[in-house]
Amino acid sequence: MGVRGLTTLVKQRGRTAAEEVPAGSVLLVDGSGLVNFLLRGDRFELGGDYARLERMVETYVDRLRKTYRVVVYRDGEKRRMKEATRLKRLEQRREEWRTLETWVSTTGRFVGAAAAQLPRPTLAYECFYLCVARLGVKIVDCEEEADQELAKARGYVLAEDSDFMVFRQCRYVPLEEFEKLASKRPVRVYDRDSVAAALDIAPAERLVDLAILLGNDYTGHLPRQDLAKLCPLNDKAPPDQVLRWVVDQPPTWRVDAGGDEVAFSRAFYDLEPLDAFPFDPLPSEDEDDGAPTFLPDDDDDDDDENDVVDDFD
Repeated sequence: MGVRGLTTLVKQRGRTAAEEVPAGSVLLVDGSGLVNFLLRGDRFELGGDYARLERMVETYVDRLRKTYRVVVYRDGEKRRMKEATRLKRLEQRREEWRTLETWVSTTGRFVGAAAAQLPRPTLAYECFYLCVARLGVKIVDCEEEADQELAKARGYVLAEDSDFMVFRQCRYVPLEEFEKLASKRPVRVYDRDSVAAALDIAPAERLVDLAILLGNDYTGHLPRQDLAKLCPLNDKAPPDQVLRWVVDQPPTWRVDAGGDEVAFSRAFYDLEPLDAFPFDPLPSEDEDDGAPTFLPDDDDDDDDENDVVDDFD
């Protein structure tokens, strides 16, 4: 999610100065990001604790709206240029369910369970948005992912996604700053100019090229040397090496290959219209979402009923 290694680079190379978000400011909340943030520490092995999630939503939202105007953005179903990322995440979901099945079948209990290795609660997003709606908070429904709509809106984006560091004219507050934000203390607010300055990148627009080379949801599956013809670094090079190489390039240098994925990334981060890039095909009805099938197919129902009758004969 976001640009690989960018957040770590920024923290290592120097943080932006903390600033106070004025009372009454509009907080634009990435709903998906907040759900994942609130799920940390949940009991995934037990299917999730929805009562806990509801209490946390109430607490977090109430604390924020005492000082700020809160608007929550909800992702739509449509995606562009993300088929490779979707398939990768689908396999991750399948692996999470396989891990859960292995632990149940081999030990009968959970030892050393790591939430990142287990499937998220199935109804977490539904629970979150129902609770937000019940609290009377405005929800903006997007046709596709909410990221660009959040970046275009006027306000502070509260999220957990390093893409927001790269967007043009976006003021991004990481969710890890929540406690300070809710307490009206100064927080780190990132934008393209401050991040580029922290990383010694000039002009600031070249932060987009760094994001493309580090790998985002659109270019992450492409070999790095296919994205920049003269780049000597392979896909295993750490982010700090990629940064140093980008900084050392002439001022006019730009990522010069990569096709549609690169063109889309530039339009995406520069808040340009995306209409030239078609939507990805929606998954077929027959495709699973990574979870195992819990019920038999309809075609098997009659056979199952006959088996039960035979057992009583």
